[in-house]
Amino acid sequence: MKTMSRWMAAAAMVAAAQGLCIAEQPVQTQVTVLDIQGMKAGSAAQVEKALSALSGVSTVKADEQAGVAVVVFDPAKVKMDELTQAVRQAGYLAQFADARFQCSHCGAKYSKDGICIVCGVPLEPVSQG
Repeated sequence: MKTMSRWMAAAAMVAAAQGLCIAEQPVQTQVTVLDIQGMKAGSAAQVEKALSALSGVSTVKADEQAGVAVVVFDPAKVKMDELTQAVRQAGYLAQFADARFQCSHCGAKYSKDGICIVCGVPLEPVSQG
């Protein structure tokens, strides 16, 4: 049996604790994952607060150990660059995950393999088609 990486373990704990399912979100929403640098213990709450303050953001789940935040938002109300700007204003560097892996359940894309921090579903490689 393979050992779970620290990132996968953190993602699994967040998903289990929060029990959120993106499939229940309205159709007009979009899901994105931000890679965030510099998060430490307690940082997730700051990142979540900064992103949640944006009009059009419906859900944010951040994990400081994994260094990511999953954001569910309405692209008609908030632009992608506003998401990274909000994180920068909270004191962290954010960039969009380079989509190499994807949650088959909610569609969130990640740069690292593991488990979706929102749904708890194992990620699958994004097909290079």
